[in-house]
Amino acid sequence: MRGRWGRSPCGFKSRPRHQPHPILKVENLSISIGEKKIVDSVNFSLSESEVLGIVGESGSGKTMTAMSIVRLLPQSAKVAGQIIFDGVNLLSLSEKQLQRIRGKDIFVIMQNPHSVFNPVFKVGYQVVEPLIIHRKESFSSSISKAERVFAEVGISDPKLRLNSYPHELSGGMKQRAVISISILSKVKLIIADEPTTALDPTVEAQIIKLLRTIVEKNRSAMIFISHDISLVAWISDMVAVMYGGWIVEYGTVSDVLRTPSHPYTRALIDATPQRKGKGIPGSPQDINWQGCRFAKRCPLAQNKCFSEVPPDNLYNSKIVKCFFPL
Repeated sequence: MRGRWGRSPCGFKSRPRHQPHPILKVENLSISIGEKKIVDSVNFSLSESEVLGIVGESGSGKTMTAMSIVRLLPQSAKVAGQIIFDGVNLLSLSEKQLQRIRGKDIFVIMQNPHSVFNPVFKVGYQVVEPLIIHRKESFSSSISKAERVFAEVGISDPKLRLNSYPHELSGGMKQRAVISISILSKVKLIIADEPTTALDPTVEAQIIKLLRTIVEKNRSAMIFISHDISLVAWISDMVAVMYGGWIVEYGTVSDVLRTPSHPYTRALIDATPQRKGKGIPGSPQDINWQGCRFAKRCPLAQNKCFSEVPPDNLYNSKIVKCFFPL
């Protein structure tokens, strides 16, 4: 499955960053549950018309990082740092203030489209609800717009699908319907959390192309979360590689995936089916580990890696959290 943006770390095309002033800036973000820091000192920025891919194994902190932006975290989670969106620190807002931003300016595409829709309401009503609530549009006007957008995203017989219940749509149609909400709302930021996990490869390719088209057409920014480094290489402009709650490597797709500098990034690439990889030996280190969290699995680890936390260094045009980058 290859496409315009490439499908492997060797087949992508590099795109320039679009503007100097980011629409989203995450600074020194930490998320704790009890005594454990699930996410630790995370920093990144995102500009208009740009896609940031966040990649890493399950449990690396990808989803927690993204969901902290809209504060969709467990009640026991404590968040520190700053999340500046469109000039406003989202962590300083009340829940009521944040509700005005969710759905209107920031939209989340969950990995399971079947869980998004309420089974007792027709799809059309649920798709246009944000327009009615946030933009005060009439139901008839919103439905007309939704019909046009459904056709644009490749949903056959849009009028029938809008008048259907969720169980009458396939998984691919439901995910397209979810994406249609972000198009209709013309949101500034899309958070796509493993949006193709439940889809077959053909539909997955179509959804990835559709997401990239939306970003460019609506000048939205997008965070694309995946454990699949090939998908991230295909769709993203910037990449943040996460491990153990840290961003261990951060830079452009070309810089990070063509010439990886962190041993973990190299291991992820080598573990892909294209490289006939067999996975990364060992298990993720406990997040309370005092040294580098990748040390026990790293073939290049030296004594200081087991006792000291590596700094975030600028190395080959990237940020790399490693004492001994490649």
